[in-house]
Amino acid sequence: MAITCKINLTNELDHVFVPGETVYGVVQYKLSEDITFKKISISLKGKDLLSIDGTYQTVDCSDASNKNYVEVTNIVHEDERGSTFASGEYEMSFSMTLPYNIPKSFNYKKNKDGYYINYKLFYYVRVKFERPGILNKSQSFKKWINVTSSIVPTLPRVSVTYEEKKRLIKLFSRRENAITLKATVDNSIVEPGGRVKLQCDVKNDSAFNIKEIEIKLVEDFRIKSANINENVCDVLHTIRLNPSLSIRGDTDLMKVVLDVPRDAHTVNNSRLVDRNYFVYITAVLPAFYRNAVLKVPIEVGENNLDNIVVRDAPPSYWDAMNLNRPEVTK
Repeated sequence: MAITCKINLTNELDHVFVPGETVYGVVQYKLSEDITFKKISISLKGKDLLSIDGTYQTVDCSDASNKNYVEVTNIVHEDERGSTFASGEYEMSFSMTLPYNIPKSFNYKKNKDGYYINYKLFYYVRVKFERPGILNKSQSFKKWINVTSSIVPTLPRVSVTYEEKKRLIKLFSRRENAITLKATVDNSIVEPGGRVKLQCDVKNDSAFNIKEIEIKLVEDFRIKSANINENVCDVLHTIRLNPSLSIRGDTDLMKVVLDVPRDAHTVNNSRLVDRNYFVYITAVLPAFYRNAVLKVPIEVGENNLDNIVVRDAPPSYWDAMNLNRPEVTK
C-alpha cells in the first residue's frame, strides 16, 4: 500500500503523560496513488505482555481475555463499500483522554534460574487504514507514549511501628529465650530516588549472642498470571551492623537510612504482575538457629501528579494555513 504516515504529538518532546490527561496530535499521511479505503481510525491503546523464555520453550503468560488498559478509538472515515482518496497529502487531528487508575509504562527483564522473564506495559497511538476486500490487508502506524501514574497508598503516611518476637529453645533452661525486633518508619510512602528512614530497636532477651544485624531493601517482582506462580527478589540496598548484644537484656537502638533507586516504583494495578518493596531486618544468630527476621512493607511512587496543565487542542494544519482540504471521492 502506497502510504507514508507520521503521527505528531502536540505535547512537548519527551512528554510524560498521566492518567486523566488528554493526548493531542496531528496525523499527516501521503498517498502516492489513488486508494480506496473503507475505514480510517485513530486509537489510543494500552496493554501489557508477559513471557517467560526457558531452555526448551516459551510460556506466554499474557491475559487470555486480551483486554487493554486503554481502548479509545476515533473513526475518521467509514464506508463499507469504500471511498476513493486521491493521491496527495492529508492531515487529521485527534484528541483522546487517558482513563484514571491505569498503571504506568513499565519494562522489566530478568534472568532467573535459567529462565528469562520479559514484561512490558506500554501505551501508543495507532492509525489504521482498512481497504475493502478480503485480499487487501490493513496497514497500521504507531506512536509510543510514556505514561506515569501515582500509586494509591495502602500504607500509612504517618510514623508506624512494626514488631517481631522470636522465641528460642535452649536445653536445660526454664527461662524464656527471645529476641525482639522493632522498627519505626517515619513515612511508609517514599518517592523514587528518595530515602527510607527507620529507627530499629533490637532487644536480646536470650542466652545467645547476636552476631550481626542485617538490614536490606528488597524489590519483590511477583507474577500473578494463572499460568504460572513465580517471584523474583532483588536486594537494592544492604546495611550490616555489629551490635554488642551478648548479654541477656541488652538493647540496641539504631537509626538507618536506605536509598531507593530512581527507577523503583510500586506496581499494584497490573493484571499480570505485582512489584512491591520491603525492608528486611535480620538478627543473625549462631549456627543451627534460624535468624530472627522482621519484614517492613514500603510503597514507592510519585505523589505530586495532581498539578496538570490542561490545554485546548491546537488548530489543524489546514485551518492554521487557511488552506482547503483534499477532496475524497465516493
